[in-house]
Amino acid sequence: SNLTADSTIWLQPFTAWTDSGTYRVESKATDKAGNYILSYSTSNFVYDTSGPTSQVLRPTNNTTISNFTSISGTGYDSSGISDLKVKVTRKTDNYGFNGTDFATGVSSRPVTQNNGYFNWQYTELTAAKLTNGTSYYVESYAVDTSNPALTEVIDPARCSFFIYDTTAPVSAVLSVADTKAYSAITLSSGSCSDVQPTPSPPQAAYSNKISSVEISIQNLTLGST
Repeated sequence: SNLTADSTIWLQPFTAWTDSGTYRVESKATDKAGNYILSYSTSNFVYDTSGPTSQVLRPTNNTTISNFTSISGTGYDSSGISDLKVKVTRKTDNYGFNGTDFATGVSSRPVTQNNGYFNWQYTELTAAKLTNGTSYYVESYAVDTSNPALTEVIDPARCSFFIYDTTAPVSAVLSVADTKAYSAITLSSGSCSDVQPTPSPPQAAYSNKISSVEISIQNLTLGST
């Protein structure tokens, strides 16, 4: 290594660092009389040039839900995460959740750690604060422990867009009329549709899709199904 003129500082250029690699630097001094220290001075560290990543796992991205419990996800960085926050935006008016209600000018909110930030949960938002027939967007970002600290660049692929829809769909039997008699029936059919929430919030969003219809045919004369 190179020494300063007063022999109090040593310098060793090195550029072959590997991102996310763990390194140890050891030093041991020898004076001009040949004396040297028996123990090494060591420093272990992580070389980290990649920003941290986080992902919203629940609610699942691009889904319609009728039951909301909480928001949760994961976070990772090779040097560790020092902070992780989420922002929930109501898409009808682009208001953000401030921990109590949706309002303008809202910044991100802190999450609750579980096993560090590797698993995290955001519990301030409850179902009571959501509006039926409304879409929401959840984004998260993390800050790592490196020096200087690196902040995650938010990627929409790791965020969550969901629709909160608690209005039940409807279905009707059309092929046979109630209280009528038939001599020949080959097929039973009907209609089904999802229902727009009432009252309808501005720019309302709802699933507008039926996933399945259950049919039950009962023989009332014999009392069987």
